[in-house]
Amino acid sequence: MSLKVTVVGADNVPNPEAIGKCDPYAVVEFQGHHKKTQVIKGELNPQWKEVREIKTKTQSLLWLTTLTSIICLRCQYLAF
Repeated sequence: MSLKVTVVGADNVPNPEAIGKCDPYAVVEFQGHHKKTQVIKGELNPQWKEVREIKTKTQSLLWLTTLTSIICLRCQYLAF
C-alpha cells in the first residue's frame, strides 16, 4: 500500500524577507518519511502541482508542514 499526495499550491504566502521575496516549499511527512517539493524562488503564490508517493503498511495520519503557508492538497491511498 502507498499514499499518493498531490501538493497543489498556496496563496498569499507571508513574506518574512526585508528585501525581496521568500522562496516557499512544502514538506510531506508520513510515518517517518519526508518528501519535499521544489523551491519556487521569489513567489508568494506558488503552484507546485507535484505528486509524492510514500510506501506504507497501514493507513495513518498525514502531517503537512510548509514554510509559512497552508497548502491545498489531495490525498489518495493506493493499494499494491
